[in-house]
Amino acid sequence: TGTKGKTTTTYFVKNILDTALGHRTAVLSTVEMYTGGESTEAHLTTPESLELQQCFADTLAHGIHHLTMEVSSQAYKQQRVYGVPFTVGLFLNLSEDHIGPLEHENFEDYFQCKLQLMKNCKLAVICRGTDRFEEIYATAKAHAERVLVCGKDSSCDLWVENIRKETPGFTFTVCDKNSRRDFRITMEGRFNIENALAAITITRALGLPDDAIAAGIADVTVPGRMNVLQKDGRTVIVDYAHNFLSFTALFRSLKQDYPGAPIKVLCGCPGHKNLKRRVDIGHLCGEYADFVYLTAEDPGFEDPAEICREMAGYIGEFHHRYLILPDRAAAVEQSIAELAPGEILILAGKGEEDYQKVQGRYDFYESDLAIARRCLGL
Repeated sequence: TGTKGKTTTTYFVKNILDTALGHRTAVLSTVEMYTGGESTEAHLTTPESLELQQCFADTLAHGIHHLTMEVSSQAYKQQRVYGVPFTVGLFLNLSEDHIGPLEHENFEDYFQCKLQLMKNCKLAVICRGTDRFEEIYATAKAHAERVLVCGKDSSCDLWVENIRKETPGFTFTVCDKNSRRDFRITMEGRFNIENALAAITITRALGLPDDAIAAGIADVTVPGRMNVLQKDGRTVIVDYAHNFLSFTALFRSLKQDYPGAPIKVLCGCPGHKNLKRRVDIGHLCGEYADFVYLTAEDPGFEDPAEICREMAGYIGEFHHRYLILPDRAAAVEQSIAELAPGEILILAGKGEEDYQKVQGRYDFYESDLAIARRCLGL
């Protein structure tokens, strides 16, 4: 669980398991549900309780004994995972999100729901950099059989040193009290090093060999997560960034890895959900982006143009280099057409999703990833 990084870390762990075990393991993620039969599209981060139990049964029926899944705060809020004991529980990070009349009434409710995972796992793994670390650690120590901490220094059980930028991705050294080993990921975004470290911590604790772990994480790609498309000197990044923590990490990583490159971003905010996102994302786009295309992102029963105008007010506290284009497909096409060599365009918030949530419906949408590939001729 975590405010950001759940999906990517899930696939790091799954790919390591696939490599070490020599067969495809099960996964329940924001992207897909795979339990041994056909892979199907997911519409919830964590399935509802009856569907979840069916997924567990299907996984065993297909002879698969390992399943990696994302556990959202709503999964505990709505008791979707009630009574489910986890072999390993991971707490990645924490920031205010999902606060609103349809989700959590306040931040404390959100935090307490996420904290439940630490009470229902045998092995707890915690990223040291998370907010409220001491409370998370104390809860895990009180309930889990074993607790491991991963992070950036030797106070942790596993930590990262010597990060080197590669093309693509990064090489970094993972250390513990007795050893040091280099690992490589091809995913962009420095925040994905933390996600990879968490996956390494988990799978080492499960007894998997380092060679399988290294091979498992090396070439992980996740649709809609830090997908970098390049053509004629133009760079388009399709990413699911959709809240304060993920936008902050994305902007800071790009500023460090693409110094001096102008950054454009296309984004929106969903209707009726966590209204503070509009403030946070507006301010972050105003602070970090050179130009912003505001568009629809699952507007629900709200007017997407009105959501965009609200976000524009917060961008306007920094600059007025933005354009409101409520039709998302047209906005993506125009943003790529206007992208110059040397510039970076972030298509944020939808990733690989091929639908928009509008007026209670799932309306077809080509997806940011598909439109970007089409417009770039890739």
